[in-house]
Amino acid sequence: MKLFAFLKRTGKHSPKAALKNSPPAMRNPAGAFDGKNRADEGAGQMTAASVAAEASPDLEDKYRALAFAFFSSRINLPKYERFLMDHHIEYIEKTSIMCHEEIVCSRISKYFYLLNRVHLDSLTPQEAEYLQNADADSDERENSEFIRNTYLKVLKSRSPNSSVFYGPFMNPRFQADHDAIAIGLKYNVYGLAAGYKKELEQIDKEDALVKQMIHEIESAAKPYKIKIIRYDELYEFLNRNDPLSNGRRHRSITPPASSQGEKPCLR
Repeated sequence: MKLFAFLKRTGKHSPKAALKNSPPAMRNPAGAFDGKNRADEGAGQMTAASVAAEASPDLEDKYRALAFAFFSSRINLPKYERFLMDHHIEYIEKTSIMCHEEIVCSRISKYFYLLNRVHLDSLTPQEAEYLQNADADSDERENSEFIRNTYLKVLKSRSPNSSVFYGPFMNPRFQADHDAIAIGLKYNVYGLAAGYKKELEQIDKEDALVKQMIHEIESAAKPYKIKIIRYDELYEFLNRNDPLSNGRRHRSITPPASSQGEKPCLR
C-alpha cells in the first residue's frame, strides 16, 4: 500500500527491530502498547513528553497518515473519489499549490486530506512508543486500534469552548467544531490548476454536486464527527501570503471572546 511505503520511509525502526535492540527492561511484551492502553510497568521506556519534545515533522506526518487512512476507510472516501472522477471534477496535481497536510495525505487520496493539528504530547508512553516504531511491518488492525484509541485526544483542538477556523479568513466555510475531524477537500474549481478557465455554468454544476456529496459524507459518518471543508486551487497562495499563517501547515483560528476583546490566536 502507498501508506506503508510512506511509513517505511519515515519510520526509523520496525517494532520487531526496536524490541530486539532495546534494553532488557523494554523487552517484556507486557510493557509494550498492544492496542488496549495497557499500563506502563516497564522501566526505561520513553515518555510521551520526550517524544513530543523531540518530535520531528516526520512523526507528526506519520500520525497524520495513519489517522487519515483510518478515517478514509471508515467513511469510505474512495467511493467519493470515484464520484468526483466520474463527474470529471479534477483533482490538483501541482505540489506547488498544495499545503503540507495535503502532500502527506496525497499518498492515500487525491482529493481529501486531514486538517487537524496533531498533538503528540497527548500520547501515553506506550502509545508514543507504538507511533515511533510503526512502519511497513506494522499490523493494519493494530494501527486502526491505535488511532481509534488516541484520535480524540491527539486531534482535538486545545480550545474546547470554541469553534476552529481552518483557513486564511474567519469565514464560516472554514469553520469546524473543536472536537470535529476536519477533512479538507481541494479540487480544481476554476480550472486554473490545469491551465484553463472553466465556464460559470460548469462551476455552478460542480458546486452543486460537491455540496450534495459533502452532505452525504457528513450525515453518514456517525459515530465519527466529520466536517468537510472545501478549498480551491487559489487557497494555498492565499495561505502563504497570510501574515498569520505559519507557512508550513494549515492554521486554525479560535474566535476571540467578545467580552474580553482578545486577539485571534493560532492553534
